[in-house]
Amino acid sequence: MAKKQTGVQGVGIPLIPEMKPCDAMAAVKCGDVVRWYHNGDSNVQPAAAIVVEKGNHTIDLLVFQPGYQTGVLVSACRHVNDEYAVKEDRLSTGGWDFNPDQIEMSRLSTLVRELNEKVDKMYMKRLEDGKRKATVDKRLMSLGSIVDRLASQSPVKGG
Repeated sequence: MAKKQTGVQGVGIPLIPEMKPCDAMAAVKCGDVVRWYHNGDSNVQPAAAIVVEKGNHTIDLLVFQPGYQTGVLVSACRHVNDEYAVKEDRLSTGGWDFNPDQIEMSRLSTLVRELNEKVDKMYMKRLEDGKRKATVDKRLMSLGSIVDRLASQSPVKGG
């Protein structure tokens, strides 16, 4: 009989691999409008849904299906590409995904943030270079005035 792996030595807890953080879960926020797919099948027509709660690996949604007057609360819904989703759970909770426009906006937002960071670094470098130059200029002016003062006090005149 094979020995059961445990998370803690001597304790009978099965060793479960850690879930990788899902990019979608990192990006989704409460209040976002997303697409909800019945049974998690992204090949069917999606319904609009609003994210009302966010967990580590699942979200709770208020789903607005055609023909319904009010939204239906769906709890513990996983992303359509979540490799840890269990088929039985998909049947009751469905699956969610971003709207294509949201994906593009998120990508553009990331690019703009990265560009801003690069511009800030360049600005700070130039500012720092400018401070160094101003310090050097100040020292040179100070040395120049000392040289002028010494020259004016010198008994030897050029000529």
